[in-house]
Amino acid sequence: MYSKIQKPTMICIIGIFLFLIIFGTFTPIIQTHTAQAQTFEQHIPTFGLYCKDKDVIQTGTVKYDLSDAETVTKGKGTMQSNYQIAANNRTIEFAIPFISSAINAPSFSITANEKNINGSICYGNMFFMFDDDTDFETLIDDTYSADIDDNLNGTLYTITPDNETISIELSFTEGKRSSFIYETSNHLSSSTTATGTYTWTLKNAYIKSEYKFFILGESSDHSFSCSSEYQTETMTCKDFIDYQYETLKELYDEYGIAVDFFYSMVNRTLKNKQSIEIDDLFFNSLETQRFNVYKFTLHIDTDATVSYELPINIQRNFAFTPTIYLVEQKNLCNYPIRYTAVLNSEIPYLIEASVKTEKNGITYSAETADDYYFVFCASEKPQSPTFPNNSNGNTTLIICCSVIGGIAFIALIVLIGIAIHQKVKR
Repeated sequence: MYSKIQKPTMICIIGIFLFLIIFGTFTPIIQTHTAQAQTFEQHIPTFGLYCKDKDVIQTGTVKYDLSDAETVTKGKGTMQSNYQIAANNRTIEFAIPFISSAINAPSFSITANEKNINGSICYGNMFFMFDDDTDFETLIDDTYSADIDDNLNGTLYTITPDNETISIELSFTEGKRSSFIYETSNHLSSSTTATGTYTWTLKNAYIKSEYKFFILGESSDHSFSCSSEYQTETMTCKDFIDYQYETLKELYDEYGIAVDFFYSMVNRTLKNKQSIEIDDLFFNSLETQRFNVYKFTLHIDTDATVSYELPINIQRNFAFTPTIYLVEQKNLCNYPIRYTAVLNSEIPYLIEASVKTEKNGITYSAETADDYYFVFCASEKPQSPTFPNNSNGNTTLIICCSVIGGIAFIALIVLIGIAIHQKVKR
């Protein structure tokens, strides 16, 4: 049996619980309305200049040129970057991470104190989007140089099919497992044993006049057999790639793809002791989006300014009317960057940013050593049936406050009534 004090106390506790339940229910809705950057399905950022020695790069400035509305609506823009480097009197490696396919890889023009600097692209693994757990420094390490070993030999087997179905077997000497590049028909079955013996059965074999199997390493380290006749040739891995590249050079020139891309992909295969189909290497790999880096080295004996300009991909969300646009940059080091975004008269509004941003007409500026993003639009309040905008969020907030206030008022009246009832009884 409750005491005179316990009854009103329990009513008060129940009221508090009701308040917390309703507040917890509506809070996510309010947050969703205001977090417009999170309405983008993919997050594909740009990156600042990277160096493993975090004390080398002192500061940076990044200018996003978004002044051409037509270009922006196509998801394109330009990023101009300058970084101040402290004198170290030693040679240091730098990297500019970027995400693209081989077809869309940008051209790099780097200067240090206005002198041209040469480097090379190291291509990495497939990449689609990131989250809070993405380790970008590991991704940088997991890229592959285009410098290929000129002395790396292999054995090329060229098979001429003499039947609609042919069988091929490849096995390696214990401890001598190596990579290989191979070709198959459009109908096949394959298997691999625990000891590392590969078997292929190629059906509809006449679809091609010949099939190539290029096995890296010494010929004595593997055994190869085929039910059809084949020819054997020893050649370097570089010569094999160069021959395939020259065969399709007209296609590669059209897309601006250098042979270095294939050197990098083969180095990836070799490092991981993998195998790869010829079609996957020389055709299907061209449009695969990857995490890549442009690497270059500098001997820093005095303070230096590293400068470059790159095209950027602007992320678009068509669920809003008008369309909203997102630009974001990952800062993988700890130096501050001053960001400037120059918008245009047709898309002039910056409607969200990760840090406090200064406005000067249609130019916006901010500074941070953390990651940075901003969302911009042709309207200050874009509408979306899928993602309610801020004005709808304000309406929801008013409704929430009204409901919560009403419950609190009722609880207070009940509490007062119990207190008066107890006093009358006394």
